[in-house]
Amino acid sequence: MVGFGALSDRIGRRPVYMAGAATLVVFAFPFFWLVDTGTPALVWLAFIIALGVGHGAMIGTQPSFFTELFGKSSRYRAISLGHEHASLFAGGLSPLIATALLAATNSSWPISLYLVGLSCITLVAVHFARETVQRDAPATAAPRLEPADTQIARIRYAGGRRSQRRPPKPQPGLGGRQHTSTGANSPTASFKGRQW
Repeated sequence: MVGFGALSDRIGRRPVYMAGAATLVVFAFPFFWLVDTGTPALVWLAFIIALGVGHGAMIGTQPSFFTELFGKSSRYRAISLGHEHASLFAGGLSPLIATALLAATNSSWPISLYLVGLSCITLVAVHFARETVQRDAPATAAPRLEPADTQIARIRYAGGRRSQRRPPKPQPGLGGRQHTSTGANSPTASFKGRQW
């Protein structure tokens, strides 16, 4: 899978993904022929080709391909809906459909046809999808760095008018003077420990 992902970085997502789906189309009938032999080596060969090559090419490409198909604002929703609905209908129902086909015909060729049909749907869908690798990312403006004093000035001049700090109102009983003492002789010292 990792190798197919790296290959898709070089030649594109669509070619690798379509190659995996095409492998399943071509190998749908030979897969069951090899499995029906009952020979362990041939059964292993069937699964290695089907899963390691056909399925592996799609799974190795899928994360990058699906992520690059959608923008940031809709990526999570689009991938979740598309992937999970496909898993529900194509993946979840496939064992039931394959079992019903085998029970009805007592043969593996209907299952092979079913696999060919699903793979052809994949080929058509990927054919009409756009290639996402090596696509130019939208240009974004580089963040402009400003000195700290400029940022402070921007805050003070917010809204186009300079924000002036109003002097605190003088406390009554102090003759109009602002009392700033906080020591033991402070008028507020007697209120120590209280909250008003």
